[in-house]
This record gives sequence, structure tokens and C-alpha cells, in this order.
Amino acid sequence: MIRYDLPAQIDGILYHTGEAALHFVGWSQGGGIMFGLLADRPEYNKKIKLLHALAPAVFMGHMTAPVRILIKMSNPALKIVDLFFGGTVTGRNEQLLNKVKLLSCRSVRPRGLCNASFILMNGGYPIDMNTTRLPVYLANDPAGTSVRNVLHLAQVTMANKFRKFDWGPLKNKRIYGQKRPPLYDIRKVTAPVAIYWGDGDRLTTPRDIARLIQSLPNVALVYKVPVPGFTHLDFGWSITAWQHLYKTIVKMIKLYS
Repeated sequence: MIRYDLPAQIDGILYHTGEAALHFVGWSQGGGIMFGLLADRPEYNKKIKLLHALAPAVFMGHMTAPVRILIKMSNPALKIVDLFFGGTVTGRNEQLLNKVKLLSCRSVRPRGLCNASFILMNGGYPIDMNTTRLPVYLANDPAGTSVRNVLHLAQVTMANKFRKFDWGPLKNKRIYGQKRPPLYDIRKVTAPVAIYWGDGDRLTTPRDIARLIQSLPNVALVYKVPVPGFTHLDFGWSITAWQHLYKTIVKMIKLYS
């Protein structure tokens, strides 16, 4: 995504619009991959008017969501998934996954599996979620991804370093010219950045967000969502996010346009 997808999307948009630069709004890994691109290919900094990073998944070493327990066991588990499911985490079994999601989360009183999933991944339910819309949300989220993508997120979390994929010492040496995967140098992200964070986020915690802010050379805004307990999922699922978050994003877009 950092090496191919994101550059292609940016260049395609700028080509077809005739613009020299654009605004980028990225939530979670969506923000993380942009930091990776701007650090790895600094020439793209001039193509970003303002990077709006919503709970960006860059540093995650202080994650407190229970999913961290699974992350510690991710390497052997994902190798099994890779073997039986052809490199995808949900892609080939999407219909089955959707049935399970809807059976457990289809009502305003979600069942045990649904409760456990939200606790595992988010530390609990979003605080402002419209539960009657759960079937709609879960028809699209989570979507399929690759084993390598999940493993890379696990590596970044456990190493507490924002770095490239770790292939192992021998392959690292062949690909990167060194035994360890190189770090993404956040100091090379010179485009202006607006950071949006929540104090109830247990995936990209306030402590890790603070580390990111301290590493960046051009921070235009640090915005704490003024809702106590605002979680990682609330950035996209909260029914009041338009009031407490999205209005500020629109304001910053106008300011930097």
C-alpha cells in the first residue's frame, strides 16, 4: 500500500483534477500508510496540502486493547492462515464471515460473540454507536486483508517501531541491504499534519500519539476530540462525530486550501 497503491492514487487524482496538491484524510492504518509514504518518498510531501491523521496507526507499542494478546501469537497463527486460506485473512470466506457477524450482532442487544469482538479489538463498544445500524456496518467492516498486512501491523506493535516489513535476517539483507528492517524516518514528513485523537483510544493510545507528535517537524494542529472516552472506532462510527470531529476537519481543509 505504501509503495504502490497510495502513490498511484495520489498521482491519479492530481493528474485528472489538474491540481498540484491535495488534502488527505486517513483513519488508523489509512493515516499510518501516508506517514510511511511521505517518510520513504519525501518528494510526495509537496503533493499534500494538509495530512489529516485520525488516530493514526504509526506507533502502537502501548496498545492496551486485549487484541494485543493475540498479536503476540500472530506469527505462527498467520502462517497457518496463509497455508489454508491463500494469503488472505477473510477474503475467500467473506460470505461465511458475514453470516457469523450478522447472527451475533444483528440486534440492538448484541450477543456474546459480538460483545467479545468489540472488547477484543476496541476495548469495548464505541460510545456513540447507533446499534440499529450494526448490520449495515458489519456488512462492510471488517473487510478482507492480506496475511502480510496483518503480520506487518503486529511487527510494528511488538517492536514499538514504525518500520518496514521484517522478512527475517537473510531476506532483509537481500532486500534492504541490512539484517533488520529499516525504520521510516518520521522527520522526513515535512507536509503539514493535523493530528486528531481520542482519550479512550486503546489501539493508538494517547501515549503513542504523543510520541508521534514529538517526532514530526510540521504539526499544524493537535486536536483532542472533546468527548470523554472517545474510542478508536468512534472516529468512524460515532453518530456525533460530525459535530465533535468532522466540522474541525472541514474547517482545517478550508484553512489550508
